Amino acid sequence: MILTFIDTETTGLDLIDHDVIDFAALQVYWDRESHSFNHISQYTTKIKSDNMAKASPQALKMNHYNEGEWITAPYGFEVAPIIKQIIDRSLMIVGQNVIFDYRFINKIFDNNDRERPDWGNYFDTKHMAEQLVHDKKLKRSSLDALCEHYKIKNIGRPHTAICDVLRTFELFKILAPQTELVYHQFNHPYDPYKDR
Repeated sequence: MILTFIDTETTGLDLIDHDVIDFAALQVYWDRESHSFNHISQYTTKIKSDNMAKASPQALKMNHYNEGEWITAPYGFEVAPIIKQIIDRSLMIVGQNVIFDYRFINKIFDNNDRERPDWGNYFDTKHMAEQLVHDKKLKRSSLDALCEHYKIKNIGRPHTAICDVLRTFELFKILAPQTELVYHQFNHPYDPYKDR
């Protein structure tokens, strides 16, 4: 099974006022029986926002935003075809609280009058971790807390898209054998903040 891990970093949490400024994807082949993984491809890009005046200072600090690193970044309409191609060829997406990324990625396409990606099904590592929280095997299900618990090291700066994709990949390798894998659908998504 081919899995595509995705992550975004945004200028804040509000879907109307805020934008994606960092995107990453990691595609691997997963042999479910042997629980082995083979790397296929990796992609990451910063994305320039037209709406920085409304950006959350807290979000920018967390995401390590600085204007100099984003000067040559492409705009959303420039990277939309690449992101669409990655998602279109992905039968199974994986991420931490994927519905957040899904909504913000779709906004890139909606704002630029482009056809949205053809989203398949997905696994959510937050949902997987919540099973263990429910069973009292874990205390929290945030990415930072899980990485601390399982001693997953950062490759680069945490809360950049590529670092969080790689952390989520390592987390999936740990959680998959000990949780029930639920195939979520984007038309009936798992939303941890609404489903409480």
